[in-house]
Amino acid sequence: MGTQAIAYKFKCSESWGRRVKQEYREQGKTGPATRRKRIPKWHAIAADIKRVVETNPDLTLRELKEELQTSFSLATLCKALKSLGLTLKNPDGQRTASSSRGSAASNLEDSATWPQSGTARIFR
Repeated sequence: MGTQAIAYKFKCSESWGRRVKQEYREQGKTGPATRRKRIPKWHAIAADIKRVVETNPDLTLRELKEELQTSFSLATLCKALKSLGLTLKNPDGQRTASSSRGSAASNLEDSATWPQSGTARIFR
């Protein structure tokens, strides 16, 4: 099959068709490239992360980073904890945005009493 025929059949450019033919000719490829299975850099210290979190579950991410003496960013450590299924306690009992919303049941209870009968609310 010619380059123009491939380009017409797959509705693509002729240069893409040439690359497909070249890969088939040189490497025998007939499908898309396989995905790379990259191992994250934090995987090398996964055992250390587990050990530190199990002994000190009330550390913050910044304190965990200092305890591990690593150069990983806080976001990387957060992803590692999530992947490992580990959690850290919130410092000083601080509430997160999701916990301050309350449950759906408590929201329904509040809405049952609001607005008071005989009162009008105007929102602007």
